[in-house]
Amino acid sequence: MTSKTFKSAYPGRSNQSLEILRADNRVRVSVDHASDGARGIIIAPSDAPALALAILEAAGYKEHSKANLGSSELLASYGMTKLRQAVQAQVREESETKSQAELEAEALMLANSAVLAVGNPPYPSIEHMSDTSLRKWLAVARKARELGGSAEK
Repeated sequence: MTSKTFKSAYPGRSNQSLEILRADNRVRVSVDHASDGARGIIIAPSDAPALALAILEAAGYKEHSKANLGSSELLASYGMTKLRQAVQAQVREESETKSQAELEAEALMLANSAVLAVGNPPYPSIEHMSDTSLRKWLAVARKARELGGSAEK
């Protein structure tokens, strides 16, 4: 288990700490108040780059810093650029995955409409289609989207 603890930066608040740890393939972020105990949330590891970026932004770091070469500020700025790229790539990948899943659902629906029309049993899922059939039905679903989009115009 990986863990990192940060103490409060405010004088007289040394009884407060922030702990970030990895447990059970998740990230736990806890705030511990000695008088109240710990409270926290569990986030997916995939949210860690966005969390790190949010912390740097809240701390006042700028993404395109003009700081001195090799300084911690310039390195943090470079890190922010890479974190933002990671967050944007993740959003793009999630969108593509969702779009592909929707297209596959449409292909399955179209394929099942066709096989039922000729009296054959439906496919329970796309995993039951051959690669060739799946490619063909995905193409049909794409074309149906195109036609549907042009019909709306």
